[in-house]
Amino acid sequence: QSGAGSQNAGLIFGGHYSGSPSADSNTTQKWDGTSWSGANYLPSVQYCNAGDGTQNAALSHGYPSSITYTYDGEIWSRAATTLVSSRSVVPYAGTQTAGLLIGGCVWGPNEVSCTEEYDGTSWTVRAPLITPRYANAAVGTANDAVTFGGDYPGYCGQYNENFDGTTWHRGGSMTSLGSYRGGRGSSAGSMWSAGMAS
Repeated sequence: QSGAGSQNAGLIFGGHYSGSPSADSNTTQKWDGTSWSGANYLPSVQYCNAGDGTQNAALSHGYPSSITYTYDGEIWSRAATTLVSSRSVVPYAGTQTAGLLIGGCVWGPNEVSCTEEYDGTSWTVRAPLITPRYANAAVGTANDAVTFGGDYPGYCGQYNENFDGTTWHRGGSMTSLGSYRGGRGSSAGSMWSAGMAS
C-alpha cells in the first residue's frame, strides 16, 4: 500500500491484506484530518506499490505490473508510459510530475540498484544506487533526493545515499537501522517512521 498528501488531506491506495492473492487491493481512501472515506478505485490491483503527491494530484506505480496511474482528486488514469523495470517495495521521491523511483526488488527477493526518473510523461533510467536495496525510504526531488534504510545483502541499510541530479553519493551512517519504513521531508532535513528493525 502507498500514500500521498498531508496530515489533514491524505490518500492511501492499493495494498495487500493477507497472504492470499485474492486479498490484493485496488481500493482508495481519503483522509480529511478526522476520518477516512472511500474514493474511486485504482483501475487495477497494485500492492507493494510506490506513490506520492497530494490528495488531488497523486500517482501510483509498481508491482505487479509496470503501469503508472495518476490521480486528479476524483479519477485514476493510466499514464501513457510504463516503468522501464517493474519492481516492488520501492520508494518514490517527488511529485506527480517530477520524481525518482529508487531501488526496489524483483521477487526472489532480489535487490536492485535501478533508479528511474518520471517527468510527468515518461520514465527514464538514471544513475544506479551504489548499493542495491529494497524496502527503503526516500525524500526529496528528482534532482536532489536522499534514500535511507531498507534491506540489502546481509543486513538492513545503514548508509544514506544522496542524489545530486546526476550521481548517487554515500552519505552518513544511520543511528537506527531498519526497513519497510516511510520517509517525509527534504534532502536537507527528513524523518522516517516506525517499521521493521534490523
